[in-house]
Amino acid sequence: QVLDRRRNRDSDPDTNISFSKDILTGIFKGDGMCLPCHDPDGQTPQGYQLGGLNLTSHATLMAGGVNSAADIVIPGEPCNSRLLQKIGPNPPSGSRMPLVGNPLNDKLQQQLHDWIAEGALAN
Repeated sequence: QVLDRRRNRDSDPDTNISFSKDILTGIFKGDGMCLPCHDPDGQTPQGYQLGGLNLTSHATLMAGGVNSAADIVIPGEPCNSRLLQKIGPNPPSGSRMPLVGNPLNDKLQQQLHDWIAEGALAN
């Protein structure tokens, strides 16, 4: 399935996305390579130092960074959430993330989209 960046709906309402399993462990710590850059205690915390965005927990993610603040994740509105915009092909500001390595594949982007569409729960 192709990610539709213009629609806020969940692409698979029968499958719930878990923050702890799918987002934090699967994307931020895993395939997405978001950490250690967005971890204040990481090996290379430039993303945290420059943008103030800490992706080590649901609470720190939802607090946002210097530029994104509360717009980092808008529950139910993935299309308006800066997190999804920054991993897309043409972010509204700055560089596409992750800065180092390959862009997140379609499956990972869809998981982030659907998690936000489902309400961005701390599950």
